[in-house]
Amino acid sequence: MTIRLLLVDDHDMVRLGLSTYLSMEEDLEVVGEAKNGKEALMQSEALHPDVILMDLQMDTMNGIEATAELQKLQRPPKVIVLTSFLDDEMLYPVLEAGAFSYLLKTSTAEEIAAAIRSASKGESVFA
Repeated sequence: MTIRLLLVDDHDMVRLGLSTYLSMEEDLEVVGEAKNGKEALMQSEALHPDVILMDLQMDTMNGIEATAELQKLQRPPKVIVLTSFLDDEMLYPVLEAGAFSYLLKTSTAEEIAAAIRSASKGESVFA
């Protein structure tokens, strides 16, 4: 089974790096990218990803707002927050919004790929 991914980050190089690595994994397919939460909602409705890697700090619509809106979809994707923030002020609101897992950007590519596979099986991962 191939896991369909949407990458959401306002930094082009972060998206490029994630896309390059994750596209090499046989069971992962990057179906789209977005640079903010608003684009993530549009892409998610059009592409129906299984898992979204979501940054928190973005213009237009942040990751917390986007995660909450994604939960309203008929078949919401699993949202894995991928951020540089490790504090309760960010963690609790994003979990309340419906995030499935929470990773730090210091995670290795292998750890991110493993978290994606876990999310697709219904298992949460927290940094």
